[in-house]
Amino acid sequence: MDLQPGQSEDMVLRGFSRIPQEVQDYVFCEAIIGTSPKMERIIETIITCQFIHPSIEVSARQFSFYVEKKPSDVLTLQYQPLSLKNTCLLPLDLMLHLEQPFLVCDKEQQPLPGGQPVRVDVGETCHLYIVFDPAYELDLKSWKKEKVLKIDMVRGHPFVEHITLQGEVHFPNLQMQPSSVEFGCIMAGTKKVRSLEMTNCSPLPVQYRWSFRSDSEVTRFRDELCPPKFKPQPPKGKNTSLESPASRWRHFKMRQEQAARMLKEVDDFTQSLRDKVQSDQLPEFPRLQVGFEGISSSVDEPQPSLEAEKAFSILPMSGVLQPGESQQVSFTYSGHLNTISDVTALCHVEGGPTYEVLVTGEISRVRYSVRPQEINCGLQIFNEIHHSDVTLVNSGKIEFNWVIKPSPADKCLPGVFLVNPTTGSLAPGKKRVLKFSYMPGLPGAFSRTYQLKVGDQQPENICLKGEASFPMISLDLPWSIRGNEKYEKILKQLIKPLQRDNQRNKSVILKKPQSLKTKILKSQTPTTQTLKTQNPKSQDLQPSVLASGTVSDTQLQIKMMRMLMEKAALELQQKLTSHPLKSRFPDKELCQSLAKVELPQYVLDMGPVLRGYTETRSLKITNPGQIHVSFKVDVSVLQDTGFSVGLDQMICLPPNNSVDFDVRFESAHKPYGDVEVLLPIEVTEGPMYSIRIHATVSEVSLTLTKNRLQFSDIPVGQCQVETIQLYNRFPESCKWFIASNKPALKNSHLKFMTPAVRQKLQVLVDEPCPFDVTPSKGTLDPGKWQDLQIQFTPEEERSYENELEFIICGSSNRLKLHLSGQGLEPRLEFRPPALKMGGMLVDSNGVEATVVVKNPCNFPTESHSLDFDEQYLEEEKGAEAAGSKA
Repeated sequence: MDLQPGQSEDMVLRGFSRIPQEVQDYVFCEAIIGTSPKMERIIETIITCQFIHPSIEVSARQFSFYVEKKPSDVLTLQYQPLSLKNTCLLPLDLMLHLEQPFLVCDKEQQPLPGGQPVRVDVGETCHLYIVFDPAYELDLKSWKKEKVLKIDMVRGHPFVEHITLQGEVHFPNLQMQPSSVEFGCIMAGTKKVRSLEMTNCSPLPVQYRWSFRSDSEVTRFRDELCPPKFKPQPPKGKNTSLESPASRWRHFKMRQEQAARMLKEVDDFTQSLRDKVQSDQLPEFPRLQVGFEGISSSVDEPQPSLEAEKAFSILPMSGVLQPGESQQVSFTYSGHLNTISDVTALCHVEGGPTYEVLVTGEISRVRYSVRPQEINCGLQIFNEIHHSDVTLVNSGKIEFNWVIKPSPADKCLPGVFLVNPTTGSLAPGKKRVLKFSYMPGLPGAFSRTYQLKVGDQQPENICLKGEASFPMISLDLPWSIRGNEKYEKILKQLIKPLQRDNQRNKSVILKKPQSLKTKILKSQTPTTQTLKTQNPKSQDLQPSVLASGTVSDTQLQIKMMRMLMEKAALELQQKLTSHPLKSRFPDKELCQSLAKVELPQYVLDMGPVLRGYTETRSLKITNPGQIHVSFKVDVSVLQDTGFSVGLDQMICLPPNNSVDFDVRFESAHKPYGDVEVLLPIEVTEGPMYSIRIHATVSEVSLTLTKNRLQFSDIPVGQCQVETIQLYNRFPESCKWFIASNKPALKNSHLKFMTPAVRQKLQVLVDEPCPFDVTPSKGTLDPGKWQDLQIQFTPEEERSYENELEFIICGSSNRLKLHLSGQGLEPRLEFRPPALKMGGMLVDSNGVEATVVVKNPCNFPTESHSLDFDEQYLEEEKGAEAAGSKA
């Protein structure tokens, strides 16, 4: 800088140090004077500076205030003195910073003005007061505060003095654990107890008493006739247990309005469908009761609320707790059915706060649903394992235990029926699937009942029913049961009910009496009875079936088949029940053995077959069951037998359907006699079937529909005619005639007979035969029938027997027909046999007597007396007169 002559300039020297110390430094000043080019030192001095630390001396670096507020005490400000002494070499302007509930006052206990420093000269002491306000917080809960008094000694100086201040105020206080009591949903008619621990966490004795908030009420709803399955879900993020009764009521109204809207939509949709049906002139369908899950036709309406004291009780209601002492408080909930409780319990502490404990709970009944309650298993194979599911849903709000057991009455029934699991517990809104596994084990309808017990509810039945069957086939052939006691016994069991029914029907039908009067030959109508016209249903079943040893009726075969399967299955039940309590299913081999039953053999008799000819029979295999059936014919057994079939296997033959096939027998290169083979038919997963095929390689022959003919008893002079048929079943025409059955008398035989014997034999030869056959000879074409009329005319009253022999030309076979009949002589009996009239006067009225004429025969007899027949007498007189004239 430039400095003019006579001019002066002040110079300020500044010093700074962070630590107290004394600093010296040499200071000089150089200048250019005049025109001299050199710098000349014009000032030279030593500067000394002493740095000091601002410090004060405080009376205490920590202040503590402690207040116990008894119920009778009044809270006042608490004062403690504070002294500040300036111990440095400079005066200080102190700035004091402090937060509530503390305050700094002057020596007159008046608050210092805000923002004004407190000046303290060197060595001087300032007397102040620290003030604590215990009424700073008014919630009557014990509290503790800690603050710091900051003292700035020099404005802008980094050094700050700190004094710690602590204040405690204690009221009669309690600690609740937990802070709320939640009962959840409990069962109606029961009580539930919840407890909380109450601890005196203050240094003062605590006197308390319990009550309920005046607006606390228990909302009660009308008892539901049909409890809804719908369970409203609370909004996410909200705790429904803390909702107030008003909030629950709003939720209820919203659900009620939603249900009403949905029911109205259903009614509108149903009405539109009904209108459409009427417009189309279609038959009106019944109106369905449509419902939605969670919606009941009668929406619950709130009932008058209950007081909280009627639903909850608290023990103990009041008491005193010493400092540090704890006590259990019991809350008992025993409200009414369909009530929702959301109340506030108040614990009043004398001289302290009132604690609120939220108590929530709900009372309902156990509600559940079982779908389905009736398991319709449908049609099943009796020896296979099947499965069905039942769903148990907890539609209520109470967790319950459940157990399912089979009905005691079903334990002895055949089959294996299992359910898993058999017991458990189910939380609200959850569901459990019960898996039913079963093997009927016996053909026919089956039914099992399980008892499901939920909680303390009455057991509910779950019914499992269906029909078990097995693959079966039926052929249009008879069964052979001759000599098999097992089959005959089963057949008798089936026939006895049919015989009782036939006898019952016969007793109802009124029979007309038959006349014993026979007609003469010209007016008699011949009766013809053939095999085709006989009705097997009208005959007695037991003699015809048991005597023949065969079963031809298909329905009877099917019934026997089912009885044989049932009997075999029952015999294997001992093996099934050997498993402990039927706790598991038998092995697969044992299950399959249930169907392997030996059935009677079908019989196919192809009859006599002329050597060199081929016989064919058409058969039909029918599926009489209710399930598809597959089978295989073992044709390997027919090799080199002359037999062959046109069917080897069938897959999935539908129920009530049939398949036709041919059985052929080629008699060429076969010796005369019988040929027989057993043809097995294996049904998949079913019983074994077999056909015994028989044929006879023979010569040509004929067949009579009857080998024996018995005529009824007829009077002498009358006749009876019966008709039989002669049939040619061979493919060649047959010439036949009836041989004479009268003995031929030869001279060689007569010479050894006595005259009496010769006379009797001659009478037999001369006696006319009472049986006459028309025609007595003829030629019968293949497959044709010939009617033979046999006339019986007795000559005297005695028994007649005769045997006719049919001769077939070109064959050694003979047919014999045995004929028999009885002739009856008409007789009359008179009572009395002799009549004596006695004496009488001339010209009197005469004497009368009665003679009884009786017919002892069992047929009408026509009689007349020629002595009293005037016409006969006149004719006799005329004949005598004519004779005399001649």
